[in-house]
Amino acid sequence: MTGPQLINLPVFSDPRGSFIKAFDSRLLSKSGITFRVQQSNLVINNDRGTLRGLHSQAKDSAEAKFVRVVHGSIYDVVVDIRPASESYLQHKSYYLSQQNNCALYIPRGFAHGYQTLEESTIVSYASDNFFSPASEVGYRYDDPVLAIEWPLEVASISAKDLTWPLLSS
Repeated sequence: MTGPQLINLPVFSDPRGSFIKAFDSRLLSKSGITFRVQQSNLVINNDRGTLRGLHSQAKDSAEAKFVRVVHGSIYDVVVDIRPASESYLQHKSYYLSQQNNCALYIPRGFAHGYQTLEESTIVSYASDNFFSPASEVGYRYDDPVLAIEWPLEVASISAKDLTWPLLSS
């Protein structure tokens, strides 16, 4: 299984503006990734410092994601939650923005979360499986075991994301 991969999205510009390929399965295929979109979501975040995650889906509901920023910017974090992996519970972070035209492919077996770096940040993500509320699992953004250093103070977070148990408990 491949790990997360940053994908540079092609941009075509002329005097009218720009055209960006938001998703092209051939770009992923060149990196050895097969990804079939089952669900696509658009998330509108009002405040700078909003934190969403860390989320994943268990067992048959596991999902890979293709994440990109439509407007604004985020600090995106993925945590390896595959128990047999050499990088189990280790995380990687990425900056995704409207300006850098990058998308992030996150394979199954990783928890995902992000913090907005600007007001009115809009994130688009597609997944290769349908969301199942009964299969949702999560990890605390401030879990000492994960030791994630978020760039901003948390301005907004859901009550659910605050109730995930700590790994050390």
